[in-house]
Amino acid sequence: MIQTLTLKDFADFFGVDQLDSQTAQSIDQGSFGYRQLPESERDSVILTVLQALESGQFDTVSEQRRSLWERNWSSALQRFTEEQHLDAIVPPFFKPITWFRLYQNYVAAVDPRIELDFLTVLRTWIHHQFLQDCHTVYEFGAGSAYHLVQLHRIAQQHRLVGLDWSESAVRLTNEIAERYQLPLSGQLFDLYQPSHLDINSRDAALTVCSLEQVRSEEHTSELQSRLHLVCRLLL
Repeated sequence: MIQTLTLKDFADFFGVDQLDSQTAQSIDQGSFGYRQLPESERDSVILTVLQALESGQFDTVSEQRRSLWERNWSSALQRFTEEQHLDAIVPPFFKPITWFRLYQNYVAAVDPRIELDFLTVLRTWIHHQFLQDCHTVYEFGAGSAYHLVQLHRIAQQHRLVGLDWSESAVRLTNEIAERYQLPLSGQLFDLYQPSHLDINSRDAALTVCSLEQVRSEEHTSELQSRLHLVCRLLL
């Protein structure tokens, strides 16, 4: 039997009693169907996860992965240059999924793009909760600027700055801004060697799927202390 994530589910995920109308609308527009897995299928999924974790197939986060990210964003830049379409900037790690965790269990996704739909809801809620009155939004580890472009679709009043250590990511961000005439710019920024940024009380800092790329707590705490963020910090 197909079930669907409800407004109450999303309110529970975000730790609130009620959702705003814009977030509710984004939920209605998404595809959040799922089905419960039979016990044998669920056990097979759990075994697959355990084997993957024990196989050593995952890379260790380190500064040496800079070249990997440069290749990823260089490929995205090439696709965007050739296609001139925003589908080209969807980060490569957002792959179609067949199952996901829900309430301490595994369930099967009806739509393999459910993760992207979930992120749309999350961005909408974050904007309503924290960003409405902000002048500039800085995204650390912005990559292809995918989240900033989607944020512009929610509200057009913000200046948007994508910060990344990849030169290709910065070029891609600036080409998107020029192509679509967006209030968006890219800027080099290294999370391992953070430089000073002038962020004031009307600005906000955002990071999505980025701080886990910084290997040690020492680097993470150094980043937070050196930025001197006098703003809403969403980690």
